[in-house]
Amino acid sequence: MNTLTLCVSILHFMIIALGTTSKQKVGYVKKVLRRLGVSAELKLVQTSSGVAEQPLTSTETKRGAINRAKRALKLIPNADFGLGVEVGYASLTGGGYEMFCWVALVNKQKQVLQQSYSFALPDFHVAILKSGRYLGDHVKKYHAGTKNVFKHRVGEIIRNREPFITNALENGLLSFLNS
Repeated sequence: MNTLTLCVSILHFMIIALGTTSKQKVGYVKKVLRRLGVSAELKLVQTSSGVAEQPLTSTETKRGAINRAKRALKLIPNADFGLGVEVGYASLTGGGYEMFCWVALVNKQKQVLQQSYSFALPDFHVAILKSGRYLGDHVKKYHAGTKNVFKHRVGEIIRNREPFITNALENGLLSFLNS
């Protein structure tokens, strides 16, 4: 048994106040919890991020995750911690944009913030962000009708956001639960 398995196996059953009802995000949280061997009951709470629907800075995205976690914990006070997940974008030098995710894990004793790795978006997506349109409404058009397998996969990753969300969640949960 390795150290990580031992650490996770001695944890008690937890209640997590999750600051979203998004089926996609809930699914990713469940997937990461299973992968880490963590038994938990998720209490889903519709919360406001308190930031733009499409955050365009790392600071704003982080603030959205913190707000969701704190608001969820306030609504489910018997939870072991509140969890907030927020995906956002930030401008890059040269005019492009990158995509990433912030997660916040909060209880009365501590707060852990974790950002995922980032990904420089293709020009198609950058143009949508620069025009002020909501990226989620247009991402399916990126690979519509393409026979380019790589372009199709990149479009799916951007649309589903799974690698960003699960990366931040896994690292955030490991830090939070191990401290």
